[in-house]
Amino acid sequence: MPQAKHPDFDAILKQENKIIGTACLYVFIALYFLLTPPYNEDYVSLGFFEIPSFKYVLWGFLIGLLSIAFNKLVNDELNRRGLNLVSRPIWHIAPMIAMILYAPLAEEVIFRGHLQVAYGLPIACLIFAAAHIGPYSIWNVIVSKLPTGLILGAGLLFTGNIWVSIIAHVLNNAWFILQQNKTSELVIRALKARFDNNPNEAEQLLTEALKKQETVYALRNRANIYSELKRYDDAIKDASRAIELHDRWSYILRANIYARKDEIAAATADIAKGINYYPNDLYAHRVAASIALEKGDLSEALKETKVTYSISREPLDLAECARINLLLDKYDICLAEVRDVLVLAPKCEYALIYKADVYTCLDQYNQAIEIYDKVLEIAKDGLLASTYSYKATTLFQIGRKEEALELSEKAIKLSPNEYSPLLCWAFIQAQNGRFGEAHIALEKANGVSNTRIKRAYLKREEAVVAILQQQPETALDRATEAVELHPGLAGMQSILGLALLKAGKSDQAIAKLSEIIKTNNLHSDSYWFRSLAYEATNQPDAAAADKKVLNERGYKPWLS
Repeated sequence: MPQAKHPDFDAILKQENKIIGTACLYVFIALYFLLTPPYNEDYVSLGFFEIPSFKYVLWGFLIGLLSIAFNKLVNDELNRRGLNLVSRPIWHIAPMIAMILYAPLAEEVIFRGHLQVAYGLPIACLIFAAAHIGPYSIWNVIVSKLPTGLILGAGLLFTGNIWVSIIAHVLNNAWFILQQNKTSELVIRALKARFDNNPNEAEQLLTEALKKQETVYALRNRANIYSELKRYDDAIKDASRAIELHDRWSYILRANIYARKDEIAAATADIAKGINYYPNDLYAHRVAASIALEKGDLSEALKETKVTYSISREPLDLAECARINLLLDKYDICLAEVRDVLVLAPKCEYALIYKADVYTCLDQYNQAIEIYDKVLEIAKDGLLASTYSYKATTLFQIGRKEEALELSEKAIKLSPNEYSPLLCWAFIQAQNGRFGEAHIALEKANGVSNTRIKRAYLKREEAVVAILQQQPETALDRATEAVELHPGLAGMQSILGLALLKAGKSDQAIAKLSEIIKTNNLHSDSYWFRSLAYEATNQPDAAAADKKVLNERGYKPWLS
């Protein structure tokens, strides 16, 4: 079977491998009973080793049709109530054969041929139902699999021939597979197109599939594609239809779409419902964290990310905790979490970047540059460009301006439409007086600022460029917008303080910067900007005191 290259394919292959593995296990157990005395004597009396007569074949078909009718009725009701698990399509022929032939044959040999004969119909039915708990919801097991076991067992009990229950079971599974995979080829092709960056082709294939058979799985996937194409209303329509089909998980999907559409109130309401239904769902808590970030609530985002990590135990989720603590200026906690990430994943680029960012915030520039160099040895594609830009900004801050310019050029050539390289390019161009280039880069960055925090940093950078361009009113407007987007970030507040100073509001600037320092006495930019405000208000001693703190730290001013 081919290796999957994408997450949905991985999930489908895992499902298929589980089907094949379970069928093989049942076949081995069945062979043991069939070949081992005295168990094999029971199968002689049940007619297993004989070709079934027309009468038994007919009974098998009739009981199979009864089982199909019953399961269709029950599953429709379970789907209506949202109590069934959403099934993925089966891709390959091997798991189909396993489900239609091998599994029914082996299961009947085990559950009816041995357990029912040895321990009676009720015990055999209970064990048969319990064996299906993994792939199916508990409600499906209780109201579908348990009665199905009774129907199949009754066929054996009534006719005395095991081929009756085998034929009925084969028919039941064949019907299930045919219903489940009526549009599987179209759905699989759509998944391949989506992950090969052909979303329009994927959308067309899923639309064709949904015309033939409306399934929650196809609706979910098309909603995701519409969201990627920024057709948010269409995406919400598909997610809402899945919810109408009682797919409660689609509340989580719709919450994410609402968040991308910047409808935070609707997203918050949906994610609350989703987490209520699925309190341990990994994706739900990741969406909840992203929504909290969109609301500007870093504490809530950190809480949800911690829950995510407690479920996943994945290094990247712990790295995200470190990132949020970095944004909250909790440097010690961030470094501790980065250390734990690097124990689990020594080459985790994100953790290394956050560690370098902390060192930059603590004015330990050389250590930060060393870490950026490590990242550049292992980073690829977009992250490589971002790391060039982070290092360039740090180099510029310590006066290595030519190297900074060279690296920012590398970053922008590598990823000309990526957010971080664009902001870095705008900053360095503005510092060199090339304001036209800076504004072009900022305009491009605006087009890819798809989260609240990115929009906040963009407004901050626009404020910085306006300060360098000596446009104090524009700087104040942009800095105010940055703070409104993310009031909890000291980096936004400190630029607002400097903008207030440049706009001639020195006392307000001092008050604002003092407030930041009171909350975070490690925020060096705020000390520097306050020292400038003290000088502007003829308070040389206060200015000298702030500069002394910065000299002790080794701080390098980058904006005046």
